[in-house]
Amino acid sequence: MLDIQNLTKTYRSAQERVAVLRGASLRVEAGESVALTGESGSGKSTLLQLMLRLYDPSEGVVSIAGTDVRTMAGRALRRLFGVVPQDTFIFRTTLRDNLRIARPDADDAAIRRACEQANAWEFIARLPAGLDTPVGEGGSSLSGGQRQRIAIARVFLADPPYFVFDEATSALDTLSEQLIQEAIEKNLTGRTALFVAHRLST
Repeated sequence: MLDIQNLTKTYRSAQERVAVLRGASLRVEAGESVALTGESGSGKSTLLQLMLRLYDPSEGVVSIAGTDVRTMAGRALRRLFGVVPQDTFIFRTTLRDNLRIARPDADDAAIRRACEQANAWEFIARLPAGLDTPVGEGGSSLSGGQRQRIAIARVFLADPPYFVFDEATSALDTLSEQLIQEAIEKNLTGRTALFVAHRLST
């Protein structure tokens, strides 16, 4: 269970302290899917950053299974989360190596299974070199939808306890968004997931 209690985060500006979050509380039970929605600047991304302990709260506590995240080692904490951001970074290497970032010991069968779950295998299988296809820095040889499906395959391959989708489809065309939503709906049953979006339709 992910438990957020009375969370406040303030930043110091030139003249004053500004609260981005104030007294936020949220409990996510195992297997639940929860959506966080709101306009830009409402604190959605700040809440995620506090969960991952990229920042510490000014007040309040984030705990996982009863353990305050401030007492957990950073690497151990981040292994609990599979995050698909709006802008996925793809390294200048093969598709296989980009996917294995999530799980270096994964064999090709596990990689293919994760790609099929993410609706990514259909385009990988059409490439002459398949998983051995090199991609440019930042994924310049892939479309936006393909990059995001690779990112989702990564998190499925890692299979963490918590999945986080942070505006994961906001910059995509309708077809790519549909493929990704189908992949998410089909494979997140019984898993704990948080969806962050400013569009209520997402």
